[in-house]
Amino acid sequence: MAMSRRTYLLALTLVAALLLAFAGVASATPLSTLKQPPFPPTDVSLFEPGVYSSAPPLVPAGQTANDEATLKKQLKALLVKRFGSGSTQVSQGLAKYDATSTKNIVPNSRLRAALVSLKGTVGNPAVNGVLNGTYDRVAFGTLAGNIAAQVEETSGGSPRIVFNNKYRYENIRLIAPVLSHEALHRDPTSSNKEELVAASIQALVYSQFLLETPSPATSGTELARHENTQLMARLNTRDASGKLRLFTSQGNIFPGGNFVPYFAAPYEPLGDSTPGNAVLKAEVRNVVGPNVTLPKTVNFNDDNLLLLDGTQKVFTNAQLVQLAKILKLDTSPPATTSQRAQETTTAEQPVPSWQEVYGAQ
Repeated sequence: MAMSRRTYLLALTLVAALLLAFAGVASATPLSTLKQPPFPPTDVSLFEPGVYSSAPPLVPAGQTANDEATLKKQLKALLVKRFGSGSTQVSQGLAKYDATSTKNIVPNSRLRAALVSLKGTVGNPAVNGVLNGTYDRVAFGTLAGNIAAQVEETSGGSPRIVFNNKYRYENIRLIAPVLSHEALHRDPTSSNKEELVAASIQALVYSQFLLETPSPATSGTELARHENTQLMARLNTRDASGKLRLFTSQGNIFPGGNFVPYFAAPYEPLGDSTPGNAVLKAEVRNVVGPNVTLPKTVNFNDDNLLLLDGTQKVFTNAQLVQLAKILKLDTSPPATTSQRAQETTTAEQPVPSWQEVYGAQ
């Protein structure tokens, strides 16, 4: 039967629409995706209820085995996945986990496995930074509220890294990025500027673990949701060219949630600069790459922040998009140019503090 002119035209229109849709999908690149406004979440239960009020309450990980053999097995599987079976990196990591000198400072097997698991990541300098005698101990202890970990001064004057006892059963891939953060602090007092630098690096360390093993991001535990919220903020703080930044974005980095204009905003005012250390310099080197000239001493100051704001050599554009998808963020093009950029810096509500947004550390 002959097709009517109307049916024929409708068919042509449908074919044209499908071709345009396929062309749009084909033409989408990681860079064009990153040039879009901040990605909204498709599952707010993965993030902090302090950012998304409809998110469920936070619940730490349930009880699980904490013995030496179990944690060593977990660490070995992680290192083998990263370096390959039979690699000297694996044997060296396991030897460090078993070493008496390591156990003297990090007696808890879960914390020790988490620390060694930083081997080969941006946070790798934290391993020796923790074990070089700077800290008298790394241990679980009682901390208030949602503080994940903090550096405390002991009666003998040495600093100690204390990890919140309620997180003692969390995945080592969630604990490790926090340890890379805490190893940057050498005393109980730190400015917002120091916290911002440490948090910006911590999010990148967490990202490396997720690219290897995405499952912790969707585990739903309290520490996972702390880390996810911080990483979402880091990924959504992008300029119009798609570049990862700290002080520039294209709208609310928590679309549909509390207004935060860019990753650094909850830390403002930034306060005074503070002295750096060898761990900081090495971690910054890992972030910015080998071709950037660093000062002889890298401190927690404006120069360092500008460097971290403008340079990130850890991930490719494709990996950044992959991370957004691991967090179940919507990376599809917005229906209109204003769909995701509608929440601007004219928001009436004040920006919450970093402790409220990311979970205190």
